[in-house]
Amino acid sequence: MATLRLFRTFIDQEEDIADAAARRARSLPPASHKSASNLEEESEYVATLLARSAETFQAPELEAVEAVEAVEAMLEAEELQEDEALQPLTLGSRGHPVLCRRACVWFAKGECSLGATCPYCHLHHEHVVVSLDKRQRRLLQDMDLSTLLATLLPHIRTAIAAADLPPNSLLATLSAHAAAPLAAVHDRTLDRRLHRMPLSALLSCITSRHRDFGVLLQEHVDDLRREMPR
Repeated sequence: MATLRLFRTFIDQEEDIADAAARRARSLPPASHKSASNLEEESEYVATLLARSAETFQAPELEAVEAVEAVEAMLEAEELQEDEALQPLTLGSRGHPVLCRRACVWFAKGECSLGATCPYCHLHHEHVVVSLDKRQRRLLQDMDLSTLLATLLPHIRTAIAAADLPPNSLLATLSAHAAAPLAAVHDRTLDRRLHRMPLSALLSCITSRHRDFGVLLQEHVDDLRREMPR
């Protein structure tokens, strides 16, 4: 016999669990009737179907998307090269992208009125130029010339080798005026930042702090720029 109880504002009829389970639809038998092996087989079967559908539909679709993106990137790069070829080479663009000056912010806005006389680069830069923070700049400013060259020389060698630049007397001049390698300042954060800086930025750390030596250094840089292909 069913038991009645007052629940909030409703009268519910309490049923036995066995009676409720007996009225389940025959097409949906209780899950407790399935053995662990049956459940495992069904899971494996569903996983197989999902894998087949992924191979049939998703993989070709992803390949097509990647192919379209690759073609679009190639076309954009070609258009960019054509645009740069039509632009006059500015003073700051010489030696791009290794020895050029930093990108002209006015040219990026379409407002540079200096044209070919602009001291900054008007060509495309793929990577963001890394700069030193206040502490790192002060650390370099406190060094004498020989210590500064010894600290920067390993990074300058790496940048020249990575750019595959032609042989030049630049490294010989820097090495002749640099202190012994043991005198170099090793700061982990500074070294990581210097390693990511382009060659032009590394050389500017010297020319901006030691102008007399910077004049000699600039002559070697100009020679190297003239030897570089456009």
